[in-house]
Amino acid sequence: PNATDLEGVSPICAAAAVGALGVARALVRAGADADQATFKGTTPLLKAVERGDTAMAELLLTDGGAEADAATADGLSAVWFARRTGQAEMAELLIGHGAAEALAAKQADGGTLMAASCQRGAAADVAWLLSQGVSAEEPTQDGVRPLQVAAAAGSGECVRLLLDAGARPDPPPDATAAGRA
Repeated sequence: PNATDLEGVSPICAAAAVGALGVARALVRAGADADQATFKGTTPLLKAVERGDTAMAELLLTDGGAEADAATADGLSAVWFARRTGQAEMAELLIGHGAAEALAAKQADGGTLMAASCQRGAAADVAWLLSQGVSAEEPTQDGVRPLQVAAAAGSGECVRLLLDAGARPDPPPDATAAGRA
């Protein structure tokens, strides 16, 4: 059940991509690898998240043993995608299966979920990330902190949430020394 086509798509990944829950269940029972990624790094779980299919995601996580924090080759994790597309229920499901560490991870481009949420002015996402223990201060790879991103985006609500969570309005001492103020 783990053979692939010319793009590396396995039957279980194809089933997840079209929402064929019964097919995916049969493949899991037959021993399909729920974490088998395509050549581009897309897993069946990412396909389920992409579709917003919580039933498929639950099957892959619970019965298939899929890794909740798996990510594509460019660093896109399932929980990152779920939150960026407004799928709160899906994100909670993934967190419940161990994807919490992926919330603070830097993506291939050096960005963070917190910074992206601030840039979009997504105060509900910022509040949720803070409630999950994500730092209000963690900079992007370029040294830009969430507060700077929220202020530049003109998101007063995100700025307030970050300040209430302990974000400093002044640059950290090491940023000034490095000329990143």
